[in-house]
Amino acid sequence: MSDSLTGPKATAVDPPGRPKVSRAPFSFTAQLFAVIAAGLIGGYVYLGMAGIELGTSGDKDVVPPTVRTSPGGYRSFAFWHSGYEGGK
Repeated sequence: MSDSLTGPKATAVDPPGRPKVSRAPFSFTAQLFAVIAAGLIGGYVYLGMAGIELGTSGDKDVVPPTVRTSPGGYRSFAFWHSGYEGGK
C-alpha cells in the first residue's frame, strides 16, 4: 500500500528518512583469511574429536597428593592465598 504523496509505508526494518546504504563486498584477503581460519578451527576440532594431542609425548606425569597439599607446593592453597587481605 503506497500513497503517491508519502511513498511506500515504512517498516521496522526500513525506518523512514533513512536511505538504504549499500555495503562493500568482502575483499579477497578477508575471504582468504576466513577460509584459512575455518580450516584451522575445523582441523583442531577434528583432532580433538579423534583424541589426537599435538605437541605431547603421550606420557603424563602423576603428581602425588602429598606434593599438592604441602605448603608452598604444586598448586597448593597457600600459593594462591596468602592470608586475610582486609576490607574497608
